[in-house]
Amino acid sequence: MPNNKASGPSKISYEMIKHLSGEALDFSLLLANTCLSRGDIPADWREAVVYPIPKPHDFDAQLKNIRPITLQETVQKCVVKVVTNRLSNILADNNVL
Repeated sequence: MPNNKASGPSKISYEMIKHLSGEALDFSLLLANTCLSRGDIPADWREAVVYPIPKPHDFDAQLKNIRPITLQETVQKCVVKVVTNRLSNILADNNVL
């Protein structure tokens, strides 16, 4: 995952996750595996923060002149990326893609 990206509502950044060690890393893996095995995610992962970013011209009170960005939890995005990469590899190996 890239560095210097905005973190989600918890303010946990990718850099923080990359520096996890020992018990914290084990707990993160347990959390991710539990989410996948149960097919459920923590309630906090269902929330996000949406920020309106103005486009490079006058706002003029027009929504078309903003670009919304959504900040989700970084741990959630890491889990989704791992699952997506693994599924992509499986599908590519089976010539489905």
